[in-house]
Amino acid sequence: MNRKQLPSAEYLRQCFDYNQNCGTLIWKPRPRSHFKTDTAHKIVNARLAGKSAGMLTKHGYLQVGIDRQTFFSHRIIFTIVYGYCPDYIDHINGDRADNSITNLREVTHAQNLQNTKLPSDNTSGVIGVYFSATRGKWCAQIKVNGKRLTLGRFDNKSDAVLARKNAEIECGYHKNHGVREGRRL
Repeated sequence: MNRKQLPSAEYLRQCFDYNQNCGTLIWKPRPRSHFKTDTAHKIVNARLAGKSAGMLTKHGYLQVGIDRQTFFSHRIIFTIVYGYCPDYIDHINGDRADNSITNLREVTHAQNLQNTKLPSDNTSGVIGVYFSATRGKWCAQIKVNGKRLTLGRFDNKSDAVLARKNAEIECGYHKNHGVREGRRL
């Protein structure tokens, strides 16, 4: 994992207030020690102090610029609250802009993949279920430990969906895995 090193939790706490109720970062008036010049200190604080921090990326994450580097807001928030930043942070409900601390959890890479939203190009409505025109059957599969496992081929879609959902439970997938944007369990 090659991520940019975040500033320390102490430094981030000097930069931001975190509103846990709505999951937003608010710029604090930053100390003079954060800047090379008095002018930069005055300009940045006049422009930002008291304002909401972050811009939405095209992928739906909030991102903040600090000292000419950009960082994801959820990584900053996790660090402010817990004092460290793990390799992977999951947005439990699938909404990448919802940075309330109750929606963020430390996970492994595998766990993060077990709570993804339904891809926009999915045609069956269920991750891991598809219709094989060559076989004339509904197929179900799941990925476990990086390996794709075939769960079976079925005459009807509902049997394929059931096989997939049972495998998700057995393999420890999150209950929100594969839920369409805006439709949470």
